[in-house]
Amino acid sequence: MADGLTTYTEVLEVLDNLRVAVREARRRDGLSLRDLSDRAGIGFNSILRFERGEDVRLFTAVALIKWLAEPPRPPGAAP
Repeated sequence: MADGLTTYTEVLEVLDNLRVAVREARRRDGLSLRDLSDRAGIGFNSILRFERGEDVRLFTAVALIKWLAEPPRPPGAAP
């Protein structure tokens, strides 16, 4: 947009890219959905829905963005 605002389509693209980034980072770090659930402090089903591209609450997306920003830890490592 000429006025610098983000379009709805651009926001959807960012969310889709985030979904892929979360799944790839989780797999790269060797984490199960349950491991990520514990680390990010959100429900297993919320992560499953997010990775599938289904509707989730904003809280879920924000928690996963925060998790992505953390340095990786090996599975089973203390927070």
